[in-house]
Amino acid sequence: SASANPGAQPLRSVLLGVDGETTLPPLSAVEAKAQLKSWLQAYAQAWQAPLPVALRTGLAFLASQAASSIPASEPAAVPDEAQADESRLEAALRQAQDVFDGGFSTEGEWARSPYLQRSFDAFDDIAPSLPQWAYALYGGLLTHVQLTHTPEVAPEAVQKVAKKMDPKKQEAPAKIAAIPPQPETGEGA
Repeated sequence: SASANPGAQPLRSVLLGVDGETTLPPLSAVEAKAQLKSWLQAYAQAWQAPLPVALRTGLAFLASQAASSIPASEPAAVPDEAQADESRLEAALRQAQDVFDGGFSTEGEWARSPYLQRSFDAFDDIAPSLPQWAYALYGGLLTHVQLTHTPEVAPEAVQKVAKKMDPKKQEAPAKIAAIPPQPETGEGA
């Protein structure tokens, strides 16, 4: 927005947490417009009926697809590849179902969401359309996200800072900031 970026310079978004950072580099105008168009189409469809997708469930599906290096939106070209793709798709859907339904010691996304409980009776209600909606809503941005895990952060120091910020909380909240991209210096890397 103009108020967030009066100079209209490309911005990168950074989410900082106690165990790492997530960075979203600037998108080109074409990519940003395409993503916005996809979201607006989804928004319009959501006014007709609940979208058969859930955030964590969709992300689990996409992560499983990425781990098997098969794009969620790409059809198979060869029959043997088609069978392998179907296996990978089924594995990704099982992974997503685990997140949706939960397990022995974890509460699923469905159990935590009154919206999902009102809209869908079971994972089978969202499974057929989950690949399409997960990719449309989250896939475009996930192709740009960069994750950095920083295990060297001393837990004691983090807890000390967290208690100063909010004595009732045991964990420090994450912070969000918009930072202009840094010029490449050729150093490090």
